[in-house]
Amino acid sequence: MNLILKIDKPCKESLDRMTAIDEGKFCSSCSKKVLDFSQLQGSEIKKIIQENKGEKICGILSKNQLNKAISGDAFNPEIPLKRIGSFTKITAGLALTASIINLYPAQSAKPHTPEISIVTNTMKKQKAEEFHKDDGNTMIRGKVINQNTGKPVPDVTVKLITFQKIYKGITDKDGFYSLEIPDTAIREKNLFEFNPSAGILSTELVIFKKEEISNRNITHLSENRIYAEYGEISEAFPYTDSLVILEGKKIDYKIFNKSYLLFSDRYEVYYIPKPFTEAFTRNEKIQDLFIAFVK
Repeated sequence: MNLILKIDKPCKESLDRMTAIDEGKFCSSCSKKVLDFSQLQGSEIKKIIQENKGEKICGILSKNQLNKAISGDAFNPEIPLKRIGSFTKITAGLALTASIINLYPAQSAKPHTPEISIVTNTMKKQKAEEFHKDDGNTMIRGKVINQNTGKPVPDVTVKLITFQKIYKGITDKDGFYSLEIPDTAIREKNLFEFNPSAGILSTELVIFKKEEISNRNITHLSENRIYAEYGEISEAFPYTDSLVILEGKKIDYKIFNKSYLLFSDRYEVYYIPKPFTEAFTRNEKIQDLFIAFVK
């Protein structure tokens, strides 16, 4: 299955003060190995976690490995996911998925397409257009810049994440993007994901307030630091303090876990850690959020 890795409490001990070993580092303060996962593929990370099931593992992750699904074949989430398990497991997973969807009779029987691709143009060609359109839609425009070089970043996938749909656009050669969003999809706080095609830059989550949404916002992407965070690693699964939204509907986390464990590649899952949950809920007890769509 796909793993979502998180570090709840990053270690404050300096890596420079740790002893270098083949697997990564050795921390003398807690007498533990700190495994370097930053260069490993998803299948290798999965194997290590399975071999150490029930034991605490300290590790080093790059920024692009944190808080997102990594497949068993590579940690790059853009690599197509392969089906796992036996035919029996696949059938059981699909049956459970179908039963979950059937809980909501109002859902359409048509296949769901969670992402809507929007053709992007340069900002120069769009100066004359209004941000708010008479057809009930709003044009969201912005630019993505490399924080280190100050240059525009092309081919960045820009996503507005909502409970019902994922609205998507791509930056052009000048770093500009535009998304046409229904007014009803815009909230007081809106969560955007900026995912660059170049692995040297990190994926960023950014919250834009409703009053900022019509501004031509500039987003800076930093380099994908190899040692982004290190500390005790855990798998992100929905639990008591999680909010799970499937196809726009709230669902019990236990039901979702059963289906996801059986057949994870049937889902498109967005893991939202704190403090980004504020874009969707004011409930401070919610520690993380899982927004899922059936492929």
